[in-house]
Amino acid sequence: MYLRWNSGSRPSEKIISLVDGPDNPNPAKVVMTWISPNHLEVGYFGPRTIEFQAVKYGTVDITLRDINAKQN
Repeated sequence: MYLRWNSGSRPSEKIISLVDGPDNPNPAKVVMTWISPNHLEVGYFGPRTIEFQAVKYGTVDITLRDINAKQN
């Protein structure tokens, strides 16, 4: 999954990469939610193996959340 700016000439940047093994052929379902103009939450339906996760890109903080995980 890549983040792309709406304006300017910044290139798209990879922010998350999920690994799906051969025993799980369905693609990862991902939900992106802007919590604020500078905070992006990326939710995924687990279980998934996280290969890469960016925590910040420019002025944007990025958080990752397993949507299926129980909330305390």
